[in-house]
Amino acid sequence: MKNRLIYISAAVVLVAIAVAFYMSFPKAGDSILTTALTAVPASETTQSATTTVQTTIAATQTSSAATQAPTKKQVEDTVVNIVELGSTADGKIKVGFTGDINLDEKWETGPMQFYNLGTNSISDFIDPVLVGRMKAADILFVNNEFAFSDRGQKQGKKYTFRANPSNVSVLKELGVDAVSIANNHIYDYKTDAMLDTITTLKGANIACVGAGENIAQAKRAAYFRINGKTIAFVAAGRTESWLNTPAATSSKPGILDAYGSDNCINAIKAAAAKSDCVFVYVHWGTENTNNTSGEQLTEGKRYIDAGAHAVIGAHPHVLQGMDFYKGRFIAYSLGNFWFNLKSLQSGYLELVIDENGKIEPQFIPCQTNGGKTFIENDESKRNETVKLIESVSPRRNISIDENGIVTEK
Repeated sequence: MKNRLIYISAAVVLVAIAVAFYMSFPKAGDSILTTALTAVPASETTQSATTTVQTTIAATQTSSAATQAPTKKQVEDTVVNIVELGSTADGKIKVGFTGDINLDEKWETGPMQFYNLGTNSISDFIDPVLVGRMKAADILFVNNEFAFSDRGQKQGKKYTFRANPSNVSVLKELGVDAVSIANNHIYDYKTDAMLDTITTLKGANIACVGAGENIAQAKRAAYFRINGKTIAFVAAGRTESWLNTPAATSSKPGILDAYGSDNCINAIKAAAAKSDCVFVYVHWGTENTNNTSGEQLTEGKRYIDAGAHAVIGAHPHVLQGMDFYKGRFIAYSLGNFWFNLKSLQSGYLELVIDENGKIEPQFIPCQTNGGKTFIENDESKRNETVKLIESVSPRRNISIDENGIVTEK
C-alpha cells in the first residue's frame, strides 16, 4: 500500500509538471499583436504604398509553478512601431537623404512661390531624373525646414517660414517617407504651428522625428523594416535661445537637443537597442561656411559611439565635408536642396546597405539655381563640387569617385 501511494504521488507530481510546462507556452496570438499604425502613433498608416504593422513583443516571465503576466513597463519597453516595406529584388536597401527643403509659398525668395498646386509638378522645378531616383529609394528622408500651419504667433526673427498644410503634397510627389523637424524654423510660429506640422505629416503618412509635445516624443525614433532589417531614424538640432528654438523637456514642447545634454545620445542608444541600423539626422554647424565647427566634430563621434551607423547633417545651407569614424560615415552638411533662389552647390546622398549590413555612401553632385534643383552634368562643375567636399573634409580622408561612391582613404 505504501509503495502504491509513492507511485501515485510521483504520478501526480509528473502530471503537475507537465501541465505547468504546457501552460508556460503562449497560445497563438497571445504574444504578438498585429495592427495597422504609423511610424510614430498607432492610429494611422505611415506609408500608403506599404503595409504597416505594429509588433508588440510582451516579455513573458515564467516560474517553475506558473506564468506571470508582464508588467505595463515591460510591455512599453518592448513595443516597436515599424513600417513594413517588404523585400527588395537585389537584397540591397537604398536610403536617400537631402538637405533643406522649404515649402513656404509666401516667402518672396523661396521657390514655392512659383509652384501652383494642381497646375505644376515638382518635376517642373527639380530635375525629373533626380525625382525619379528619389522616388526609387526604398526610404527617403529630408529636412522639413519650416512649419506646416496657418496658425501660431510669429517669432521676432529675420526669417520665419510657415507653409499651407496642403503643400505637403509636394513631399508626397518626391516620395518622402520621413522628415526631420528638429531645426531652427519648426518653432517660427511657436507651439501651435509645430504641433500642426506633426499632425499634417502624420495625415500624409510621412513619419516625422526630432520634436514633439515633450522630450519623450522628441526622442522617439521612426522605424522601417525591409529585407528583414529594422532601420531607425533619430533627428536632433542645436537649440538656439537667440532664435527662439526651445529644447523639449518632460513638460514642455520643443526639439530634441543635439548637444548640451545627453538627450540625443540616449535617443540613439534606445533606437540602437531596437534596430539593426540607426541613422542620425542632425541640424548643426555654422551657416554659410563650408568648414565644420568643433561641436560637429565632437558630437558626430559621440553619436557613432552611442550606436549610430551614419550621421547626416544640415543647417549651414552649403555643402560641408565628410568623414569616416570607426568605419562609419558622417556627412556634415548636405546644404540646401530646394530652399531658396540662390545659385549653390548641392547634392543628393544615398546610403546603400548590402545583405551583410555594410553601408556604401553614394553622393550625387547637384546644383540649385533660380528655384530649380538639378543633377550637375557638367563634368568640370561636378568635379569642382567633389573637390570642394574632399578639400573641406576635416581629416581629408575621403575620396569620391566618378560614380559618386565615397570611400575612406
